[in-house]
Amino acid sequence: MKKSTPLVSIIMPAYNAEKYLEESVESILNQTYNNWELIIINDGSSDATGNFISKYVGQDSRIVGVENTSNKGLVYTRNRGLQSANGKYVANLDSDDVADPNRLKLQVDYLEKHPDVILLGSSCELIDQNGKHLGFEKRTIPQHQLKSLLVFSNYFINSTLLIRKDKLDGLSYADSYAPAEDYQLVTQLKDRGELVNLNQVLVKYRLHDNNISAIKKKEQENAIQQIHKSLILELGVECDKNELMMHSQLVLDKGNVKESDLQAIESWLLKLMSANHKFEKYNIVAFDHFCAFFYRRACQKAIVGFGSFLRFRKSILSKSLKDDLRGNGIFILKSILKRF
Repeated sequence: MKKSTPLVSIIMPAYNAEKYLEESVESILNQTYNNWELIIINDGSSDATGNFISKYVGQDSRIVGVENTSNKGLVYTRNRGLQSANGKYVANLDSDDVADPNRLKLQVDYLEKHPDVILLGSSCELIDQNGKHLGFEKRTIPQHQLKSLLVFSNYFINSTLLIRKDKLDGLSYADSYAPAEDYQLVTQLKDRGELVNLNQVLVKYRLHDNNISAIKKKEQENAIQQIHKSLILELGVECDKNELMMHSQLVLDKGNVKESDLQAIESWLLKLMSANHKFEKYNIVAFDHFCAFFYRRACQKAIVGFGSFLRFRKSILSKSLKDDLRGNGIFILKSILKRF
């Protein structure tokens, strides 16, 4: 039987992208999977981006160039790409990132074999502006936990995503959630099918000073708070400004937590857990796990030595992490070391 090779539409927004665009496009031309169209949207660039796009359009009929009349921004540009897509699947790749040669093949094969999965991401390699290896962002959290984690954090890397186009019907990126529009779109898709990350590294994700997360950090934090608010309301929980800020701070690795805040954090997470037990919006075990996980993290960040571990162990939340011997062992060790 001949294996199905459905069309994949790759959406690549490009704004003043001349420095990296060639490498990104070449990574698509080098794919082992050949049935694709690459839609490059020039968002009013003032450098040679337009010339690069014209060159590639002339070289390969699978490459489509789209021109915005002026710089419209990433949300408008992503949506224009979606509107132009003809494929069964839509893939994202930013104009400064690089796809592994087997990316499309592996992802298409997976989705063809798993019709219940509507969105598929992967791990990535982090590189700097010169392509130097910086590390990896591994994606190891199991499928049944991913939707629960969305209430706290976006575990999907946008440039790795492959999405079933028919599941995007009626959805688009939203200006009101920029520059976290990719996070918001994933939260809209969560009720339409299963979400999965492959642990394979299928994209090189470039870190540089012009990353949106770097130049619009405050705007992104505010947008993420609004996404959190929507997800919390879906659980049937009302939250005030302080609770919303506290919730969003839970996922941050940096900074300390005041001992006086731990009771409020515990109460908040217990409230979320109770609401999910009532309405069963998310997998009960998975959601309880993350409520416990983020409370343990908050206790770890509190400067109270071994007392922080004892506080965590006394909480009802700790029962959901009783089998996490490694995580609890690290917590105990760090708590003891804080005494010295």
